Amino acid sequence: MKKLLCVLAFIMMLTLALASCGASASETNDPAQTAAETKKSVIKHEDATQTTQTEVPEQTKVPDHEIDIKDPKLTFVQEFPAPEAKTGDDLRQIVLNKMKEESEIEWVAAEDFHTGWKPGEEGDFGVDLDYKKGTTYKGITYTDKASTLDQFQQYLKDGKFKSDSYYYRECVGNNCSTAIVVAYNEIIDFPGSGGFKPNTSRFGVLEYPIELQIPDTATYYSEDIHKLNGQEKIFEAYAALGAGDMLYKNIDGSGHVRLVDHVELSTNFSGEVNYARSQVVCMEQTNAWDKERPGVNSTWYVGHKYGFSTLFQTNFTPVTLCIFHEENPVLKTAYITFNGTNTPESVLEGFQGTVESNFVLNYVRMTLTDKDGNIVSCVNKFLSNNSYSYNIRKDQYEVFNGVPAGTYTFTLRAGIGRGGCDIEKFEVTVK
Repeated sequence: MKKLLCVLAFIMMLTLALASCGASASETNDPAQTAAETKKSVIKHEDATQTTQTEVPEQTKVPDHEIDIKDPKLTFVQEFPAPEAKTGDDLRQIVLNKMKEESEIEWVAAEDFHTGWKPGEEGDFGVDLDYKKGTTYKGITYTDKASTLDQFQQYLKDGKFKSDSYYYRECVGNNCSTAIVVAYNEIIDFPGSGGFKPNTSRFGVLEYPIELQIPDTATYYSEDIHKLNGQEKIFEAYAALGAGDMLYKNIDGSGHVRLVDHVELSTNFSGEVNYARSQVVCMEQTNAWDKERPGVNSTWYVGHKYGFSTLFQTNFTPVTLCIFHEENPVLKTAYITFNGTNTPESVLEGFQGTVESNFVLNYVRMTLTDKDGNIVSCVNKFLSNNSYSYNIRKDQYEVFNGVPAGTYTFTLRAGIGRGGCDIEKFEVTVK
């Protein structure tokens, strides 16, 4: 049954990566009251009935991405040990800590900039954020680039942040869903591309915190599962949430996701839980400034509380990681490898080699910096869409095109959810 629930949980996650990441203005207990109201949907429910589901055959599951670190062709191997964890509670805390790191990093805007949709690319939710030069901000920027903390830090110099582009889909940063993907990648290989559809890479990863009835259509929304199970059953599922779990809102064309910090249960005089007065405390990356923390400039909502009734009325559905509930969770060591060799002479003619990992690659970055540490050329490949390898052969021209004569430091760097590493680094002279 657990495997079945894990599979079915993904049916709900159809539009996660394209989700609107601001709390809806209709959520009356959210003081931010963002103007980015999520898109309304009209849903027919005549098909939202309970159905009998069959177990997914074991052979349909895709095995973990493997990598041979003893391959003699490899010229570089970097190990990223799994964090120490003996219980599901340990894993929950690791995920929560990772999300906190994303939300707490401080930086100063190197220049005035605005983050919004690029003309012609406007989505169905608002992105309208102004940043002021010299102002201190907290948390990774809100964009659609699925960036890890390590990748974001590559854009900081002396604590100041600057990017070549600040458009929502071009600037380094992450949004509501990708921020959580990054946190989950600390403990498991959790690729994030398009939307979280039911596919073989997700089997055995997600489930509901309690057993829920499932609509018989793969395109159902959060509202459908709420109507099918009823308020009391969904309240029971909220009460079963723990640190590192998710609250996910899936509507037509949009949505939002929050990471659970903890649940505050209210009890009456007889000791029974009063669901109507209970709350879920969350952390989330959003498209609006957090107004609950005076003096803190951040798009990260930290410690916001949402009542069970409000969550149900606004169609947030609870989801948990299967690994949180395993008796003896086993975590994998992650690796970044490289199978090429570049020299100060050869890079002027071409690059060779492939970066590979057994965890989904977040980025591959090639830079040229001058003697003062200024970046004169940067090619950053955002690779969070299920990429496990990247060949750098085609990037030589982009790195060196138009670079004036001089001596520079060439750096090839790559990163995964657990961190990044310099693969090659040496001086090169451009004549």
